[in-house]
Amino acid sequence: MIVQSAQPSGTVTFLFTDVEGSTRLWEQRREAMRVALERHDEIVRSAIEFRGGYVFSTAGDAFSAAFATPGEAVAAAVDAQRALQAEPWPDGAGIQVRMGIHVGVADQRDGDYFGPAVNRSARLMGLASGGQMLVSLAVEELVRDDLASGVGLRALGEHKLRGLSRPETVFQVVGPGVAHEFPPLESAALVPGNLPSPVSSFVGRLNEVKELAAALDGRRLVTLVGPGGVGKTRLAIATAATLADAFPDGTWFVELAPIGASDAVVHAVASTLSVLREEDSTMLESVVGSLAGRRALVVLDNCEHVIDAAAEIALAIGQGAAPVTVMATSREPLGVSGEQVWPVGPLDPAIEAVELFVERARSVNPSFALAGSDDRDALAGLCVRLDGIPLAVELAAGRVRSMTVRELAVRLDDRFRLLRGSHRAVTEQRQATLFATVEWSYQLLEEDEQVLFDRLSVFAGSFDAAAAEGVCSDDRLDQLDVVDLLDSLVHRSMVRADQPTQRGTRFSLLETMRQFGRDRLTARGEYGAFQSAHLRYYASVASQGREWFEGSANLAGPDVLGGEWANLRAAVQHALSTDQPQPLEEILRAAYFFAIFTNRQEYYEWASQATAVAGISAFVWGAAGWAANMDGSFNEAIELGRRGLELVADHTDPEAWACWFAVTVGYFHSGSVEQSTPAVYALIAASGEDHNRCAIAAGLGAFVAAAGRPDEVDALAEQARRHAKLGHSPVIQSFAEYLVSRAAFTLGRLEESAAATHRVLALARQSGAVTIESAALMNLALCTPEDGSAQTRSLWSDTLVHLQRFRNWTNTWTALEGLASDWAGRDLIEQAATLAKYISQHGAASPSLTERRQRMTEILRQHPQVTQALANAPDLDRDQVVEYALQRLTVDPSDRGRIVVAQRFR
Repeated sequence: MIVQSAQPSGTVTFLFTDVEGSTRLWEQRREAMRVALERHDEIVRSAIEFRGGYVFSTAGDAFSAAFATPGEAVAAAVDAQRALQAEPWPDGAGIQVRMGIHVGVADQRDGDYFGPAVNRSARLMGLASGGQMLVSLAVEELVRDDLASGVGLRALGEHKLRGLSRPETVFQVVGPGVAHEFPPLESAALVPGNLPSPVSSFVGRLNEVKELAAALDGRRLVTLVGPGGVGKTRLAIATAATLADAFPDGTWFVELAPIGASDAVVHAVASTLSVLREEDSTMLESVVGSLAGRRALVVLDNCEHVIDAAAEIALAIGQGAAPVTVMATSREPLGVSGEQVWPVGPLDPAIEAVELFVERARSVNPSFALAGSDDRDALAGLCVRLDGIPLAVELAAGRVRSMTVRELAVRLDDRFRLLRGSHRAVTEQRQATLFATVEWSYQLLEEDEQVLFDRLSVFAGSFDAAAAEGVCSDDRLDQLDVVDLLDSLVHRSMVRADQPTQRGTRFSLLETMRQFGRDRLTARGEYGAFQSAHLRYYASVASQGREWFEGSANLAGPDVLGGEWANLRAAVQHALSTDQPQPLEEILRAAYFFAIFTNRQEYYEWASQATAVAGISAFVWGAAGWAANMDGSFNEAIELGRRGLELVADHTDPEAWACWFAVTVGYFHSGSVEQSTPAVYALIAASGEDHNRCAIAAGLGAFVAAAGRPDEVDALAEQARRHAKLGHSPVIQSFAEYLVSRAAFTLGRLEESAAATHRVLALARQSGAVTIESAALMNLALCTPEDGSAQTRSLWSDTLVHLQRFRNWTNTWTALEGLASDWAGRDLIEQAATLAKYISQHGAASPSLTERRQRMTEILRQHPQVTQALANAPDLDRDQVVEYALQRLTVDPSDRGRIVVAQRFR
């Protein structure tokens, strides 16, 4: 017997147990429960201690235990459940115990544990039914290859745990001697979306939130209209947050303020929704098609400077994507059919504006207080003169570090008196009031503060101090000046500082402030020069992100490139509009693998547009070719890659690598294995001494060889793994390993392929390579015999959900073809025929499924029902065929449909 003599520390696995319905049992069967609980305690404690666990808490009938490894915790849970479920309990006192297991770092104090890992373990247990054992994704990844004989893990999907912000992927422990079937997990609904979390609190407007929420009910488009700074964005976010549960397919916030060109608006929407352009469709059509039939809310924020593009999108969604609702914010109506205009007025000057002033004043001066009735009267009068405009109030409040309320009122009085004689419309009057407030705050700045403020207007979205130094410093303001002045602008409420994150403090300008600064910078004749400085700086940032993304510090790369995407977009747009090929190429090269592995569709549009820029290199043509491959347009991919190769004198030059990559994949997935073979060897030759590119090339070579030259597979696979190890990039390792696993699958080595795929999933999840994760799930499903079990159906469901989420059509076709083959083998002719019909009309023939395809064709040819099944098979589009498959894989089709959409737009 093993007894844990010392508490585990550091990374600890927690097992939490609890008796289901014990209160009711105590009330109904007190004496039987007393006897039963004694036996329960004996069984659970014995199982824990036998596996080396440390019991650190027993509250009533609950146990909390810590283990040094997750394998011991799972084994203890299984031991305990087997004994509990085999125990002859007293009549009427059957004990059913729920269990939850999670692993993580925890703090230790006085024999107890504290921290998020403990909380997650308890919440996981609370999700279970009596007799059920649930484990987290972290536990599953560590134990799946080391479980005892007969013990397995059944994927139950992603669930929100009560009181915790991050959802959890949950697995059920299954095995002989324990119950397997339980009701669906009753977790809080997973409502997807990306609503921002405001830095400061929301003051006032509670009635407006309720009224606006009611106005959105049943309407396709509501536009919040009002002058800048009146609080349209904050009202929209607050309202959307209250309506999250009413939109199970997501609440999506699209920030248009950083968008400089109208044609980029639809890409910003598509990027937010993770929508890829459909074949033979525009991006707008693809966005509308992906939203059709969904219960989603799309918030288009700050539309006024791209009003026509925003109106086009809102109208298209309203006409073609019912029941999706659009809420827009703008200084003027969008002017489209069906629009409900919602005027946003100022805060009540006597109540809400005063409350806002006091709260913001205390954020810059914690000791701020109103000295007496004179101060209160002065503040009320000040808020009236500020028209209750939130931004104007906040700007004024930012001055309490150096002025009293009465001094502020006197200073502003003269400036506003000039406006009161005007007979302009109310909205214009308020805009003038805001302008006067901004200008007054601006004029109070020192000259160097004004200069920096104007220069900061070139940033799109947020930026950090290093970016401000890199873009805004010159002979007048050195880098130390910029840091000091930036801090001063924050204190004066001209620049906002977000809450610090792992990436440090981020700064931003409200759109009203950005436009004010941009006008001043333009008037100085300096806007173009600082746009170019911004372009050069972010070309350098992108290059650093590339080094991190492809190197051993990989985990920082996605964060850097993703976090700076708005600024990269602005930089690319400036480079495209001014024909600057060098910095444009730097960004495209740097973001290449990041875009591939994190599914940044907008990047592919940049690459396609860049091919029209004079002096652009072969690499860009290859990047555009990869974009075509991702969309399933293989012939176009081959053509783009070939166009790029025409620019390279030596096709073994590393410059040709991206072109050969596009050409090889295009040939292979279009079924031209004979042509893909010389192309992949050209790719290997063009990889040079770059280990990461060598790893991908050799891995792709193994995949291609498996379909035509199987004797070459093992050497190429070994070469891929060797280079991946030397390249030190988890992302590249996961991709190379994935290609090798696909080669093993093609050769029929299913166990080898599955083992490699598990390694791929761990690496992909670690590094955030979401497209690789979805492809790996597909391969794992293909390696699993279709036996109709709940576990297998769950795997296929998760596979299709992930592929749909990232619009990975090439692998979706492969998955559907594999599933159709398995269904045909199980005599599910109607289902197999429906998928086969779609694939024959729209799909790509995967060379890795040749044997399965032949077997399926033979089964369908011989089956007496196939003619009728094909005739009855519906004509489905891409989304419909995936949902058709999901409905037949799950017990509850409506719930799976909800999950599909939730996953797809996350």
